[in-house]
This record gives sequence, C-alpha cells and structure tokens, in this order.
Amino acid sequence: MLPMSALITALRQFFYRPWMLASLAAMASAAVLLTASIAIALHQMKQSESAQMNAQGERFLDRLEQVFAGTDRHEILTRSGFAAVSVVGSWRRQG
Repeated sequence: MLPMSALITALRQFFYRPWMLASLAAMASAAVLLTASIAIALHQMKQSESAQMNAQGERFLDRLEQVFAGTDRHEILTRSGFAAVSVVGSWRRQG
C-alpha cells in the first residue's frame, strides 16, 4: 500500500493533465445542456398538450351552442348533464 503522500502525488499527477480536465469539463457541460434541453422540451410538450385540450374543449362548447341555438353555455351544460368542476374549464359528466 502506498503512503498517503505518495497517493496524493499519484492522484495529483493523474488529474493534472489538461486534456483530462478539458474532457471532464466538456462532459459536465454536455450533461448540463442535455438535462436543460430535456426539461425545456417536456415543458413545451405540456404547454402544447394543454393548448390542444383547451382548443378541443372550446370546439366542443361551440358545437353545443350550435345544437342548442340561443342558449347560454351554463344552461347547455346543465341540460346535457355536464357540470363545471374548475375555473380552468375542465368539465365532468354528471352521473
């Protein structure tokens, strides 16, 4: 077994190589950028999905208004058995 000072010297010589430090820095940078890009992509996917769902809900409500011409949305939803469950615009079928 190496004495402590010899071990420290060996580690210092191993890690004090410019190409080694440059490679470690490049890998760390790539990992950070990859993680950030995945997080951004997931966030954009969730936003897109939410926008799609909102658009589908609006189209559904527009169709209901066409079917029940001249009736406001609240009355349409009450007649058709749907009830508002949140301010955001989610709808749930009543039993």
